[in-house]
Amino acid sequence: MLANGRHCVWLTRLDLGSRTLTFDVVQWLTGEEADEAFHRDHPEAPDVHVPNGYYIVNQNPRLRTLPVQRGAAVSVLVPSHGSVHQTIPFAALPRYLSDDIEPNDGKLWYNPFWLTVRNDRIVAVFEQYIP
Repeated sequence: MLANGRHCVWLTRLDLGSRTLTFDVVQWLTGEEADEAFHRDHPEAPDVHVPNGYYIVNQNPRLRTLPVQRGAAVSVLVPSHGSVHQTIPFAALPRYLSDDIEPNDGKLWYNPFWLTVRNDRIVAVFEQYIP
């Protein structure tokens, strides 16, 4: 079970046959909340703002798997165009993720994604731009 709403995640597995995504829910923090969490995790660091204005916290490595609704919106970043998004079909996601620059880190991709969940089904997948 996962509450309805948007959740920031690391994708860890994709199954086209069963139309499922397996993922690890994380916290995407910005502003003061990011600064506080960063300095709590890294007390030796200088007392400055987090780099690039965000900090990702993973307090629980539990993996979850949910089905992806047919027709779910899948939005990924256009390679070589920074923060510009494009919509692709779910079936095209494996090809997009095949260029992962860190293939052995346990994640399918180097950027996190936002999953929109309704009634234990993923209805939208949106790649988070990281500067």
